[in-house]
Amino acid sequence: MSNPPPESNGPDVFDEADRIVILTPCFDRHSTTDYNESLALCKQFPLAKFRLSDGTVQLLPVVAASIWFSNESHIDRARNSLLYQFEQKHYRFGLFMDADQPFEPDQIASLWRHLINGVRVVCGLVALKSIVPTFVCNTLAGERPDPTTGLMRIKDGGTGCMAFNRNILTEFREKWPAYVRQQVLNALSDEEELD
Repeated sequence: MSNPPPESNGPDVFDEADRIVILTPCFDRHSTTDYNESLALCKQFPLAKFRLSDGTVQLLPVVAASIWFSNESHIDRARNSLLYQFEQKHYRFGLFMDADQPFEPDQIASLWRHLINGVRVVCGLVALKSIVPTFVCNTLAGERPDPTTGLMRIKDGGTGCMAFNRNILTEFREKWPAYVRQQVLNALSDEEELD
């Protein structure tokens, strides 16, 4: 594990609600030592200046809290429960992180900076658990990483390391019924083509 990055001395002051919450689906609270050490370190570093509700400015860790969901063995239901708990908080940013995934403070800081700069969803590449590492990511044809940000638009990515702005949850709920209808229509039309 690398040394923690130095404290922020930049001019930026962020609203306290701009801190990030780490969301971990974890049946029976089983997690790796690497994950636990990473989480403990990221709750101390990196630091940024945040304006609190009383108007004071404090140097605080970017990671505000972590929420575990340990009562559910089905990963999708666990993630849904984590989102529900996250929405009860006042923080703007969430980060799904698997309980066996090690991570560094500078990686969390990078994801957080992308969110602060307006990126709504950003995934970190996480290797599938297999003998030959393969990464959970489907790229768009012709896409290349942006040389200034290092980001690349993708078709879809895994949720083992996925940061997001909470406003996408509202948008997702609003668009979900139309999306489901379209998927059903696409499936029906595919079946007709097969006949």
